[in-house]
Amino acid sequence: MYDDYPHRINRADVRRLLILYKYGGVFADLDVECLQPLWPILSQYDCVVSREPPEHQWLIYNDTRPLFALTGFMACTPQHPFFALLLRRLASFAANARSTSWNMNILNSTGPVFVSEVINEYSQHYNTSAHGLLHVAPSDLFMPTFDPSLENFIRVKCHSGELSIGQRAVCDHLHRTGFRNRPSSSAV
Repeated sequence: MYDDYPHRINRADVRRLLILYKYGGVFADLDVECLQPLWPILSQYDCVVSREPPEHQWLIYNDTRPLFALTGFMACTPQHPFFALLLRRLASFAANARSTSWNMNILNSTGPVFVSEVINEYSQHYNTSAHGLLHVAPSDLFMPTFDPSLENFIRVKCHSGELSIGQRAVCDHLHRTGFRNRPSSSAV
């Protein structure tokens, strides 16, 4: 299955999951900045993932699910049951890697949509034991702002006439703040 993924990013996503499952630790993409020590949150939870900023979820990905995972930051202890479930569920999402356009294929096979779906399943059925507890942190803890390289796209999107209710709420907030990135008093 690993070799059959059509893109290197699919395989990189899978490698990240395998390494975190086997060894545990912290994974952060290059666009995630550590603004405060990680110890306070990592000392409370065996596994931490974060939500994607609402500007990304609603305006970039146009995703309406209640939880949209930021796959750019993940931390866990070795052999954590959440990562075991992610690895078990890879096969059921692998077909998405070839069935949709390039970016949607990544999102739906090994990226944020895949991880979000598994978080929802884990939260409903398995998130009960102390060792297996998964914490889903708010987006402002690990990515307190929208990606500034996407600001022009976000501005254009917010000025379009065809917005959903969720997109309109995010755009209204951005208009009120003058499109300034959200402040980060609690950022890690």
